[in-house]
Amino acid sequence: MNNEQALQLLQDVLKVNSTNGNESAVADLIEPILQEAGLETKRYSYKGDRSQLIATLDSGVEGPVLGLTGHMDVVPVGDNPWEHDPFAAEIEDGILYGRGACDMKGGLIALVAAALRLKEENLPKKGKIILVFTADEEMGGKGAKDLVDQDLLPYVDALICAEPTNLQVARAHKGVFWLALETQGRTAHGSTPKKGINAVEKMIKWLDRIAEAYHADDHEDDLLGKSTMSFNQISGGSVVNVVPDRAKAQVDIRTVPGQDHPALYAAFEQIITDLEAEDADFHGQMDLFTNLYPLRTADQDPLVQIALESSKDILDQPASLAAFSGGTDCAEFIRHQADIPTIIIGPGQSLHEPDEHIKVGDFYQSIAWYQSIIQQWFEEQA
Repeated sequence: MNNEQALQLLQDVLKVNSTNGNESAVADLIEPILQEAGLETKRYSYKGDRSQLIATLDSGVEGPVLGLTGHMDVVPVGDNPWEHDPFAAEIEDGILYGRGACDMKGGLIALVAAALRLKEENLPKKGKIILVFTADEEMGGKGAKDLVDQDLLPYVDALICAEPTNLQVARAHKGVFWLALETQGRTAHGSTPKKGINAVEKMIKWLDRIAEAYHADDHEDDLLGKSTMSFNQISGGSVVNVVPDRAKAQVDIRTVPGQDHPALYAAFEQIITDLEAEDADFHGQMDLFTNLYPLRTADQDPLVQIALESSKDILDQPASLAAFSGGTDCAEFIRHQADIPTIIIGPGQSLHEPDEHIKVGDFYQSIAWYQSIIQQWFEEQA
């Protein structure tokens, strides 16, 4: 697949509106190209009409396995005006515009092109390359989670994720631990509040207890900084003169490497148990609705060093080490299989913005860079 063919495929994919859905239409464009090149593909249904795609480039000889991953969904266009149609894939002055150009169809198609070029060269000589293209990443990595929960996610020896890093080598990101809380009470007239059970007051007590128990500053990573916790949503009650019988809140915790998510959840469960023991009128439910593990790969890991060294011959400016600001599907690979050497590399930096875009030149460079990293990684495993 040459640069022009790769760019055309990217434009075709960008014209598909896969806003938190419709990933099947994206897979419909990619899968036949992979099959025609001789890769084995498997399509998995997700939430009915949505799709996840796994493709394997198998050398036929036992050896190491490298994973390449990206997501096919995009975020909504938003209310802010765009100068370019978000689903027209317009190119102007060497810049390709479109929702998903940066996050992350540009990186995803670059992975496809790199894999096809390696296939054309009969590489790798040993082992496998497995491409995992997911759905529903933008809503908390739920597609990748579904693959793990169904035991469909393959085991790999190392992983490259094509999320946008402006062509820097990111080897870390914080974990995401989001809790939804709900308390139940009993309504009463506002003039006789003691006849009711105030769910908002119970929620306040619960949040206070969580704040007392979780010391974010106690958890720090020298690259990612400190863990954080914030109470970002709270609601309850209907009118001013009725004691509320229901309250809801959401808690946003960002973890750092070394924090144990199951142990953290168990600690929050213990708070509920303690409150129920102290107060017969306390009734609370907790749901961990997003659970993405933190990522940290050592700077001296071979995959990291290969990426840095190969960038010197391919990119306009050699890549530097970085951390990724958000969470990625890599978290589910780590939950599935701990301690996978992982790097995040992709073109662009305008993710989720109006007039999202990537430079066409960066797209071409990312293809060559992926190809070089993959080839050198397999050579080093020999």
